[in-house]
Amino acid sequence: MFDQWLLPLGWFVPVVLLTLVLVLCTWNMQTRWQLLMHTLAIILTGMALLGPVAQSSTSQSTQLGKTTFLIDVSGSMSLTDDADRSRFEIVKQDYLTPANLQRLGQSMRLQFQCFNEGVYPPTPTPQLYDPLPQSGTRLFSALLTVDQQLTDDQPIVIFSDGNDADHRRPTDIGSFKALVKMTRKVHIVAMGKPANHPTIKAYAWADPSICQTNMPVTFALQLSGLATLPQNQPFVIQLIQDSQQLKQFEVRPSLRNMLTLKHTMTFNKPGIHHVQWMIPNGAGKPIREIAFVECVDLPVNVLLLEAMPHWFTRNVARALQLDHKLDITARYALGETRELQLSGDQQSNAQDDFQLQEREVVVLGNHTADMLNEAQRNQLLQWVNDGGGLLWLRGSNLPSDRWPPELIPNQPITHVQRQQLIGDLALPFASDGKLQNLLYEKPLGKGRIIRLDESQLILSAVNNQAMDLFALRLVGAVARPLRHGQGQHADMQLDRMSARVGEKVTVQLTVRNAAIPKLQLTLPNNKTQDVELTADPNNSLKWIAHIPVEQSGMYRLNLLSHDQLQRAFVARPANDEQMHLIPNHGLLKAIAKSTGGQFITTPEQLMDTLIHQRQIQVASRQHPIIRQRFNHPLLVIPILGLWLAGWYVARRKGGV
Repeated sequence: MFDQWLLPLGWFVPVVLLTLVLVLCTWNMQTRWQLLMHTLAIILTGMALLGPVAQSSTSQSTQLGKTTFLIDVSGSMSLTDDADRSRFEIVKQDYLTPANLQRLGQSMRLQFQCFNEGVYPPTPTPQLYDPLPQSGTRLFSALLTVDQQLTDDQPIVIFSDGNDADHRRPTDIGSFKALVKMTRKVHIVAMGKPANHPTIKAYAWADPSICQTNMPVTFALQLSGLATLPQNQPFVIQLIQDSQQLKQFEVRPSLRNMLTLKHTMTFNKPGIHHVQWMIPNGAGKPIREIAFVECVDLPVNVLLLEAMPHWFTRNVARALQLDHKLDITARYALGETRELQLSGDQQSNAQDDFQLQEREVVVLGNHTADMLNEAQRNQLLQWVNDGGGLLWLRGSNLPSDRWPPELIPNQPITHVQRQQLIGDLALPFASDGKLQNLLYEKPLGKGRIIRLDESQLILSAVNNQAMDLFALRLVGAVARPLRHGQGQHADMQLDRMSARVGEKVTVQLTVRNAAIPKLQLTLPNNKTQDVELTADPNNSLKWIAHIPVEQSGMYRLNLLSHDQLQRAFVARPANDEQMHLIPNHGLLKAIAKSTGGQFITTPEQLMDTLIHQRQIQVASRQHPIIRQRFNHPLLVIPILGLWLAGWYVARRKGGV
């Protein structure tokens, strides 16, 4: 610390010579004290005049910077990309090795966080990790969260294959806009083996895979690998049935890696129907994906109730009889006891038990509240909640004071639903009738309720073909599918509609009587086998089965002991996930470019980037220090003090 006060050697000789000359000039001073003080004053004066004006140096902060590593632990990081190691193992064994961490730790502090649903132990070095609090945080959300946590300009390094994020997805648009405005550098370490040539993978299915005739079926196609295609080169996908094209879809490749296309249609003939998706594949053969649906033609039991007979309701009942798949029973009560059957003039007393469990649809006419007591209304409520379909034919006069509010729909149906139910039918609307006020709906549990406001229609024109078709469509819209009323009822639920080979599908049966259910499974190779069911120890009416999936294709479940209840699920190959989880490097490059970071593909590139980043940070923290040497204005004070002290001593001793 004393070096700043030492006179540089180069100035020592001239200062000493000047001092000797001045001492000779003052030799006539009378005392040694006077000579000493004047000599010191002369030396200080020479140092101030002849010494260096200033000297600059720099000071460097020794505080370590921080680098945050974000590591993707999603399911796609378990893929091997035709190598011996998975993407996640490459992160641990090539990039975040102990040697690399030790080298980086000498000049910076390291912080580790993970994001996405963890399918692996979340850390290559658990003691260093601080997982994000949100379970299943996606790439954009994790990045923005960490950016808000950091206070300085420290960089973020992301290890990911990029397949979980899509800046074109509506839920990610806002996050991507915020990311573009980020001033912090984000370096991307791209995991996964990019395709050497454009690769498209596809998978098609039908939902539901077994349905009633004339019920809507949605055919879906999921595409993956779009990020590997040349940008701005659209291509056309065709949907074909029986050699006839149903629809064309134009797909524009972008950073979006996956895309799902859907098309809804109906089949009026029972049997197995299939559609074919044709996807172009560059110079190779087109990719063909086929989806199957099995349509069954089972009767739907309809119960029509009306307290006060009305010709509108009778005409609707007549229309329902036109469809052989509808087994309709109508009850018109006069008061509370009289009943008129549709089949003729036979009359009988009304029964309290309407046997709702044998019905798929209940149609309510006018003043039905006068016909049902409170217990029957609650029974109807529970029946809808269990999956029944309720249709209010004359819903303009609702008995809100006598009916459970859950059974009164008040939400207008959507435009798409109106098109499906009405379509091209020329309904006789009243002068003040409005299409959007015609139908209202309310989902309840597993069932559905629709009410028709007949005040919007001209009832006198109801006896026409359009109204007949409209009534049939309304019943079909609320009908519980795949039910057959023989008194042996059960509900079948699957935990999934598709599975991969090697997994298990769980089937849950809820029977309505004490009969032991018998379930038969039809394998994709058309062989059948019985399914072993296990009774629930807490509920004797519930049965559970676990079906192992050993081959790809369609599995069909047939409940033989009860109603002809059927379900199906589709099994895909075990490695099918490869088609959905390929790396999306296009998106990762966009993130790095928008933040000014580096797109990294090798461990050496990562080390060079971080070390260079640290050198830039250190240089930006260096600041100059100007050290003044011997020419400070305060030196005048000791110089004058010494000279005056010498003069005072000389005067006191009698000198000049």
